[in-house]
Order: sequence, then structure tokens, then C-alpha cells
Amino acid sequence: MNKYLILIAAVVLFAAGCTSSKDYILIEEPGALKKHAGENVIVTGNISNIIWQHIMGHFEEYPYDYYFDIGDSQIVIYSKKPINTAKSIRVYGEVVEISDKAKGDPRKDYSEYHILVDDWEKI
Repeated sequence: MNKYLILIAAVVLFAAGCTSSKDYILIEEPGALKKHAGENVIVTGNISNIIWQHIMGHFEEYPYDYYFDIGDSQIVIYSKKPINTAKSIRVYGEVVEISDKAKGDPRKDYSEYHILVDDWEKI
């Protein structure tokens, strides 16, 4: 009997060590996304019904893109699964930099910071 308990405990400990948990940084101001590029963040806002002009990225694993209002600002988020609510939500994901040539001066690059959404929840 003790052999089985030890074996079960070993399997549970091994499995727990194999899971990866991400640490997320709470972002309240969209301007802070720039200094967190490549990091996992939490952002609260809502899917917008007004579309501003943005540089768009393309991510095969994240086929759903949404304009996401955070206070008086807007970013673009990309999700693996549809986000089916217009109410306030909290998104968890990685900040990515999207760059292109500036409209007014094609010699200059312009960047925006978007989020690849791992998960979301209504709040």
C-alpha cells in the first residue's frame, strides 16, 4: 500500500512541476504596453463598436482580432477563440509590437502595441 502512495505522490509532484504558470503584469494605462513588449499582461476594457485606424498584425494561432477600448484609448487584441461579449472584460496575454511605415513620412517607422490573448473573463 505504501508503495502505491509513494508512486502516486511522485507522479503528482512531477506533473505539478511540468505545468507552466505565467505571471501577468496588471496594466491600467495603454501607454505602458510599450515598456512591457514581450511580457504577459492583464488589461481591462471592452470590445469597441467604433473602429479607429490601427496597424494590423496577422497571427495564425490568433485568428480573431478586436478593437479594444481601455478608457479613452484603443488597442487591438488577437484571440484564439471568439470573444462574444460587449461588456467589460479582463484579457490575459502577451504584448506584441506591430510596426509599419508612417503614413505621413514613409522613411519613418511607426509602432503600436497589441495583445495576443491567452484568456479572457467577464467582470
